[in-house]
Amino acid sequence: PRANSVCRSWHVPQNDATCWTGACLLGIGCSFGLIPVFKRTLLYARHETEGQRELATAGVFSMAFSLGSFFGPTVGGIFCQVASSQLVYALCGVSLVILGVLVQTVALTPGFRHDSAADDASVGFLASQAGSAH
Repeated sequence: PRANSVCRSWHVPQNDATCWTGACLLGIGCSFGLIPVFKRTLLYARHETEGQRELATAGVFSMAFSLGSFFGPTVGGIFCQVASSQLVYALCGVSLVILGVLVQTVALTPGFRHDSAADDASVGFLASQAGSAH
């Protein structure tokens, strides 16, 4: 009922074209949200060549995305049938808070931190050593 009143107040027609346009815009928005996640995941790859890092990151990213796309709706649907939908929404909210805390914990852990300043300093040191060797 509320969605109908919002659509009427904004003069948005309720038809198939509007539904498909909304789905496309939602897909584009979600895709742009995944770009920084992929780049951040690429920083944690510990492989020798850039190609190996990109392949490993793409594999991990695709695996996590596929597992989430399968298990999210499956487990959510089972919980909705077993319990109430309010409980499922509450569990989703709590799990997002827990995930946020875990992500911040990993980001603050020194072993997972990507220090670009140290990388730049080591590159500068190696370049100066290579220049003095001639």
